[in-house]
Amino acid sequence: MISEELHFPSSEEGESIYARYYIPYGEVKGIVQFAHGMCDYGDRYRDFFHELTDCGYVAAFSDHLGHGRSVQDPLDLGFFSARDGYRKVVEDYAKFYDILDEKFPGEKHYMMGHSMGSFIVRYFMSVYRKNMAGAILMGTSGPNPLAGVGVAVAAALALIRGGYYRSSFLERMAFGSYNKRIEDPETLWDWLSRDRKAVDSFNEDELRNKTFTASGFKDLFSLVHAVNIQTFMEDAPKELPILLISGEEDPLGNYGKGIQKLEDMFLSMDFQDVETKLFSGARHELCHELNREEVYETIIDWLDRHMNRNIELTFPEDEDFGIYDPEDETEESE
Repeated sequence: MISEELHFPSSEEGESIYARYYIPYGEVKGIVQFAHGMCDYGDRYRDFFHELTDCGYVAAFSDHLGHGRSVQDPLDLGFFSARDGYRKVVEDYAKFYDILDEKFPGEKHYMMGHSMGSFIVRYFMSVYRKNMAGAILMGTSGPNPLAGVGVAVAAALALIRGGYYRSSFLERMAFGSYNKRIEDPETLWDWLSRDRKAVDSFNEDELRNKTFTASGFKDLFSLVHAVNIQTFMEDAPKELPILLISGEEDPLGNYGKGIQKLEDMFLSMDFQDVETKLFSGARHELCHELNREEVYETIIDWLDRHMNRNIELTFPEDEDFGIYDPEDETEESE
């Protein structure tokens, strides 16, 4: 396995995005471009990337604005941009997509996102006309009627206290109830994994254990709100194969119920190839769960089964397709 790192200019002026890709020895089957979650970064998934390369896939990631090695000043952790940060992280993902296509011309390009990264991928699916081969959405969620409220509250706090303000209220609003089905949780983050070492590692990692900024929460809620509006997601190509994977004990996916609603939404929009897998007992971070090997096998099996399928994507002809403004009160969440 060969590993190369690079930096490229962010859509946020003056910022640079850190990225890395792993190349397997021998024949390349395709590219898996990974988008990590909030308070997260790509290097945490190295074991998973090794599994992908062992099976012939290029594994690639970029650390989002305000995350990981894309951050020079720790004060910027959890902050995207003063304006339209949610769009800029998607645009950065698209920039890296083009870089990978140039480095590996002709290879099938699969998108994969975990948690917040899954919302980035879902937004990307709808807005960008790219030669996508498939999308893997891990630890995602279905329609959330409170997302619009979250946008308004976070925007108000950012206006009053500043975009860099770190609000324990917003953190409790987003995650405060997520331990409710866990007996005697030891930390706020026990809902992430049953693996005690993984949770302890989260708490000890200074790049991870940070409260998101008010501006960052506004962008997160904006992403969640946008990608769960059916009229917005209808712009995504219906031929695109989709794999939904989640833990049955993941509160973000409403313990499987939200994932089922998301599958139903895709099917109601006539997506032609949607598969769902819920892992018994597993919580939110499937790549850091006790049954992570089973998760890896599921993903690689899906990739292998789709590798030889040739699909032709169709997109809307409207030049304004995919436009979304979280402050537009005319948008209605399904």
